[in-house]
Amino acid sequence: MNAPTNIYSHRLEKILEHEFLAGIGKCLWNRGIHDFEVLHSEIDDNGYDLIIEACGKVRHIQLKSKITGGRRAQINVHNKLLDKPSACVIIMEYDPATLAVKSYRFFGSEAGVKIPDIGERVVKHSRANAKGLKAIRPNLRNVPQSWFEEISNSEELCCRLFDI
Repeated sequence: MNAPTNIYSHRLEKILEHEFLAGIGKCLWNRGIHDFEVLHSEIDDNGYDLIIEACGKVRHIQLKSKITGGRRAQINVHNKLLDKPSACVIIMEYDPATLAVKSYRFFGSEAGVKIPDIGERVVKHSRANAKGLKAIRPNLRNVPQSWFEEISNSEELCCRLFDI
């Protein structure tokens, strides 16, 4: 039986993050790259969830998830990613029945190049205050999913991340 994702969203995010890291780790390992490092952001106010260093390249990664076939058209991207040298945003599209990641979407540039401009479309809180107003979230921007590159599997994503 599938658990409601809104109640257990943090657990679901961790499951998908582990699947993402396993796929990247396997790709690097199978290519003979055994010296790589994964760092986790303890506090999520700098825009990234993970830092992966491999092949002399450092990637600050903001992970997002989406149910395969879901209709989400915009992705909230943290503007502090613009300050990082090789930041990117990765959407993991997953099957809700199996939690298997079916594909990825990538927004970023080559390793060593700053992330492209994320635009000026500010994000508002999903809940209104007592006056019925939704406050602006000043550090987030709505980025259309159409700006993201489709990537079919973790092997292809790994090559995209580290230019291998």
